[in-house]
Formats: sequence, C-alpha cells, structure tokens
Amino acid sequence: MRANASRWVYEATRFDEGYVVIVDRKSSASAKNQAKKVLEVVNKELSSPDIDDEVLWSQAEPPKHIKDEEDKVDRYRVFLHMKDSRCVGLALTERIWEARPVVQGETNGAPRDSAVSVRDEVHPAIVGVSRIWTSGASRRKGIALDLLDCVVSNYIYGMEISKDEIAFSQPTESGKRLAHKFFEEEETWHVYNER
Repeated sequence: MRANASRWVYEATRFDEGYVVIVDRKSSASAKNQAKKVLEVVNKELSSPDIDDEVLWSQAEPPKHIKDEEDKVDRYRVFLHMKDSRCVGLALTERIWEARPVVQGETNGAPRDSAVSVRDEVHPAIVGVSRIWTSGASRRKGIALDLLDCVVSNYIYGMEISKDEIAFSQPTESGKRLAHKFFEEEETWHVYNER
C-alpha cells in the first residue's frame, strides 16, 4: 500500500508499529479501491451509510455565506493506519467550514452515552471527522489518537491545524470518549452536521 499511497505518509508515534497513508481524490486508482474496501467494512461496523465514489472523490465549495478565497477543494480524505500491510485503523475526514461547540457541561466527567448538546453559535472549522475506527484486535493502543494527530499535522500540506478547527460528526459513545481524550477534557470541542 505504501507504494500506491497518496503524497504523504505519516509515521505513527503512539502505536509504535505502522504508518498512516493518506488517500484522496488525486491518489492512484488502486489506493482509492483499497481505501474504499476498508471504508465499506467500517461503515458496516459503525452502521454508517455508504458514500458513492463520485461523492467520496469529489470536490466541495465553501457555503455561499462564507467569504473564502478557496474555490473547490477535495471533499474527503481517508487516513489509513497500516501495520504489516493490513489496515488497523481509519479516519474519514471531510472539508468543512463551520461547526458548533459542545455545551460545556458535556465535556466534564465520563460520557455515559453518545448524545451531545451543542450551542447555537457557529465557529469556523477546517476539517470534520466523519468516521474514525480501529480494528477490534488493535483497540486501546493509541491508533485513533495517532490518526487524529496525523489529521492535525497533514490535512493541509505544510500547515498544522489547531484542534479547535476540528469537529466530529455526531459521535458514538466510544467516539465521545475519544474526543475527550484528544481534546484533553479542558478544551471545548466541536461537532458538525454531515452534508
């Protein structure tokens, strides 16, 4: 997979074996096919809807009410955490422009369910984490956090994104626990509505 990868490969830091491959619209057909196969497994496990290839590898424009210098940008990027040519984790990210902060009381203590309440205000955002998944045998080893670190440092080439510009789609219970860990519990984190 490394040979067919997109432009960047990120060496994992928390999980000492493996690397992260980033697959996007400009990647080779074989890399896109491999990413799509893993995404199909993830969608089944998370009960998420499938995304057609035309949408997955498409471009998006900023909403009309946002004055942005960008024209079109890649809509999705798939981050695959590989170990011995097997995928053990995946983060599907989406280019977004705004997100809502989670109600502050929600971020304290252990989350008991996946429901989160958001404030009415809208904050600027850059990347939405649509899905994040780790294979059953590889959980609790830091793979999801490695994927999120990779998103922060590699989503936009040459620029590190601040954590407050990242948002999650409505998280599962384990996704909410991951958000608490990633945002180190004191920071406000954001959610966004998938299109």
